[in-house]
Amino acid sequence: RPLLATLAGVALIAVPIVLPLRDTSRPADPDLAAIADGGLRVIGDLWLPAHYTLADRIYDPKGTTLGGRMSLPQALPVNVSAMADFSQGRVAAPGVVLPATGGAIVDEWAQVMTAAQAAADGEAPPDAVYGPLGITRDGAQGIFLWLPRTEGEQLDGRVVDVDASVRMRFTRHTLVGDLPLRAGVAFRTADYVLEVQSIDRTARTAICRFFRFPTLDGQAGPALRFFDGASRGRVLPATLIDHAETEFFGGPGTRWARGRTWATRMDFRLVDIVDGAAPQAAPRLLIVQSRAAGAHTTVLTGRGVSIRREPDRP
Repeated sequence: RPLLATLAGVALIAVPIVLPLRDTSRPADPDLAAIADGGLRVIGDLWLPAHYTLADRIYDPKGTTLGGRMSLPQALPVNVSAMADFSQGRVAAPGVVLPATGGAIVDEWAQVMTAAQAAADGEAPPDAVYGPLGITRDGAQGIFLWLPRTEGEQLDGRVVDVDASVRMRFTRHTLVGDLPLRAGVAFRTADYVLEVQSIDRTARTAICRFFRFPTLDGQAGPALRFFDGASRGRVLPATLIDHAETEFFGGPGTRWARGRTWATRMDFRLVDIVDGAAPQAAPRLLIVQSRAAGAHTTVLTGRGVSIRREPDRP
């Protein structure tokens, strides 16, 4: 029996290493594919860099970039975030056609957290900005296109057309748990358990125990993000003091439940507990789960786009 137990433990640790991961590039959910089919569009001008840094000259001596903004005719749902990669692109002007690749310029962390908060709140935060890749707080959702430097520099001051194939990858954020923050309360799913052990009001901290069940499946578990508030409609991120890597989709925190490393302590900083005063309502912990919602190929187009040089900043 001890030998069998040992072999079982070895298998539990080893099998996820040798089993192939599932294909995560499945087709996008139909509602998201329909929105993506509208196509991304270049808006405004595209800009060449004002100058090239030493790093540019060392690591990319033969390339240059065009930067700008883009739009999507229909907004994504507020609880969906996206990323985009460009391929098979071209930038064309009379007498010249240049190949181009590129992608989105976006603060992915801010974008994901804004969409996750919308899932927890039930609506977009009041300061959210709608962009082609989902809502965000900084509004910086742009594009960059890489071109051969010598030919790209000659586009300064010209008018071009832009075409590219775009692979959009979606993540859907869903509120899966809403529990009162008091000792003994637990939230259970088929993948994990979160149990509130105690509330330290002085430190404004919820001390929890988190269990992610061992599995032979090589697929990463869902990314989790946590919010606290007295009710839906007014929630803020509950800062995770330890094991913050559980918040990254496919990261170590979604995959560490292997063998004996399947339980950990989680301490949350709570914004809804004020020193020396009881909250107006019992604070609650809201759990938002983020899962890949597939990928879809669409196009980026721009017609009659002016190429300009960025102003040189002092």
